[in-house]
Amino acid sequence: MKKYGLITHGRLSASHRISQKIPLRFTFHFYGHDVTNVTIATGGFLYMSDFLHRWLTATQYIAPLMANFDTSLRNESRVHYADNGTAFIVLWEDVHLHDDVAAGPFTFEVILHKDGTIIFSYYQIPKEVLSLSTFQHPVKVGLSDAYYMDEVFYSGGRRRTIFEYHRVKINMTLIASHTAVIITPLPTCNIYKNCSECLTASTNFKCMWCPAATRCSSGLDRKRQEWLQHRCHLVDLTVEQCPKSPVNFTTMSPVPDSPSTAGAKSRPSAVAAEHSGGAKPGVIIAVLLVVCLVCGIASWLLYAYLKPQSKSGLWLIEHRPSRVREQLRSVMFKKDTNSTDA
Repeated sequence: MKKYGLITHGRLSASHRISQKIPLRFTFHFYGHDVTNVTIATGGFLYMSDFLHRWLTATQYIAPLMANFDTSLRNESRVHYADNGTAFIVLWEDVHLHDDVAAGPFTFEVILHKDGTIIFSYYQIPKEVLSLSTFQHPVKVGLSDAYYMDEVFYSGGRRRTIFEYHRVKINMTLIASHTAVIITPLPTCNIYKNCSECLTASTNFKCMWCPAATRCSSGLDRKRQEWLQHRCHLVDLTVEQCPKSPVNFTTMSPVPDSPSTAGAKSRPSAVAAEHSGGAKPGVIIAVLLVVCLVCGIASWLLYAYLKPQSKSGLWLIEHRPSRVREQLRSVMFKKDTNSTDA
């Protein structure tokens, strides 16, 4: 069903404490990370990670008004969403609190813009947000992000721990009917793609460049474990120490011959030959012949072992090392006997 350009999600509009993943038509930058899917929850928030777990309300959320909403209590309750390719909107319309139906219906929305801007709009807030009960469900307004640390055990099991590294809290006393909150993203270290940009970036964070991970970070983002595994926290480069891009001599235009350069023509070719390090053709052919010979012998031995009734198999049985040793011992025994008789 569509209403005013919005798509009404049937399951989200008649349930309590459920969620649904929705793909975005654009890439949304959340704390500098690319997000292409969001999870809409009946509890008045968006979950921003692809890793789903039972504690969705704990971290990695965008919450215009996270609370214990239950859309199954009234037929009028609806959860709508829409995506025009540059903005994604979710509207919670006439939703009631599971443990306080008498408080009345709440109507509010969140809009994610392609440039990273987030807008919370409040149409109907019948009760002060600070007075909402947190006994069965947390009440939050704001943003949060986290990173995961995976620990693998010798038994083959794995444990994943979630660490929240940043949170934005909106003053709940400001949330009322006909109000809005606009959140404009600040630049984060992980949006910079090379060393010089990283180390000269003007941000509220200390940006560091890690050559091993080839990325810029403050050390606290979703790729924290990768940062530690590459020992990036021990690296402290300066702009002067940034890796230099190698010169690609093959793209340089040839210089026309002139009297002053004609005598130096042989010099670049000598340097090229020195760095080429190519092997002689005869050595390559000899190596290939040895490899082919080894492979052929191995193939014949395998065939003789698997086909003992074949001529090759019978020959291998007759000439196996233990058989040869027995024959040698027999010959030696005969010689010793003849010597004794003499």
